[in-house]
Amino acid sequence: MADNPCPSCGKTMEQGFLVAENFVEGARWTKVKTRFGTGGDKLVPPDALGNQYIPGFRCTGCKLLLLFY
Repeated sequence: MADNPCPSCGKTMEQGFLVAENFVEGARWTKVKTRFGTGGDKLVPPDALGNQYIPGFRCTGCKLLLLFY
C-alpha cells in the first residue's frame, strides 16, 4: 500500500471499510440527526444481508475518516 498521509496530521492512514447495517435505506449522509435516523442522501445501497461496506481510510492519531462512496 502506498503511503497515504492524513490531511489533518500527516500520519499514514490505514485503508479499510466503514460497515453500516440498514436493510431499508442503506448508508446515508445527513446534516442533522433525526429521531429514527431517516432521511438524508443515500450513499451506498445494502447488500443481501443488509450491510454496506464504504471504502476509505482512517487516521488512528487524530480519529479522521476519509470515505469514498
